[in-house]
Amino acid sequence: MIEEPLGLADDEAERRWAAFIAAAVDQLCWESRPRIAPPVWVIDETYVLAEPWFLLPGWRLRMHQLVDTPAAFKRRNIYGGDRIISRV
Repeated sequence: MIEEPLGLADDEAERRWAAFIAAAVDQLCWESRPRIAPPVWVIDETYVLAEPWFLLPGWRLRMHQLVDTPAAFKRRNIYGGDRIISRV
């Protein structure tokens, strides 16, 4: 199910969600036991956002999101805190 890359996104909202899915696949592969190697497509620069995307609104939550978001999401400029994967 994760072997095939996502299709090309047409607009900003689709690009964000494509990056989110790539990050989720990457993170879930990292957390799996035994560890599953992530598919090659998740490292494509297409899935890195040019601007940061903070999933939780408000300036007060920014620091939490910047610090606690898993690395797979941070690499793609997506911030949502330490429970981001439980929301997938």
